[in-house]
Amino acid sequence: MKKLVFLFSLGLILVASSFATAANITWVSVITDPAGADAGFVSLLESKGHTVSRFFSHQDLTSEEVGQLNAADLVIVGRAVNSSEFDNANGQLWNEQVTSTVINMSGYTTRNNRQGWFAGSDIPDSGATPLVAADPSHPIFAGITFQGDGVTMANDYNIMVDRGESTPGNLPVDGGVVIATNPSLATGIAIAYWPAGTTVVDDGVGSMVLAGDRYFFAGGTREASGNAVTTAGVYDLTDDGARLFLNTVDYAMVPEPSTGLLLGLGLMSLAGLRRR
Repeated sequence: MKKLVFLFSLGLILVASSFATAANITWVSVITDPAGADAGFVSLLESKGHTVSRFFSHQDLTSEEVGQLNAADLVIVGRAVNSSEFDNANGQLWNEQVTSTVINMSGYTTRNNRQGWFAGSDIPDSGATPLVAADPSHPIFAGITFQGDGVTMANDYNIMVDRGESTPGNLPVDGGVVIATNPSLATGIAIAYWPAGTTVVDDGVGSMVLAGDRYFFAGGTREASGNAVTTAGVYDLTDDGARLFLNTVDYAMVPEPSTGLLLGLGLMSLAGLRRR
């Protein structure tokens, strides 16, 4: 019986791991051209076996479109979006109606005057830099080499293109978790996480409760001054940056064990104890 319990536990791990091998990902962007500025990120995801579908970012999402987003294994909001598309009623839909896990790469959409994930609205630009891990043992840093201090990446995670990265300059709201910071900025948050159920605050709308897990990953460039947002989101990751991004994607898609599975495992364990 002990062997059966072990095999069942191993099966749970393998099932969870399978979610990180190939997924249906919805890529949100104002770019409709598959060969557009942000194509490098889509190509990276597809090279790992994921199926990526483009979703045009716009205001006034319909219930059918929310349903489309909720049907995805993962939703990634690319850098090439307008922050106004994540404000007011649309921001509420994204926060409270989209139940899929979301990775957002545009700091402008997550400010406290948009979706309200951060406690302020500072979005400074940044050039190439290593990141500093809040916890270097976090799975998102798997395969990353660190400097002697044990927390700063040995290599840059990005390269400088156009105006570089737009990185939130304020801490997450209460309940948010900082995963990596940008040391070139006073309070630069490069990767962060908000679990489902976190209360976020848009200074115009008020409090909202997140319907699903949310991540921020600073990736994709800010368009050159005077250019359209359709030129934003250029692929700018180094090999280490790509590893961080893919690790974030995989980590975001590993599901928590369901109550039924945990209950089943518990009952099997009890049965094993009774037979001793």
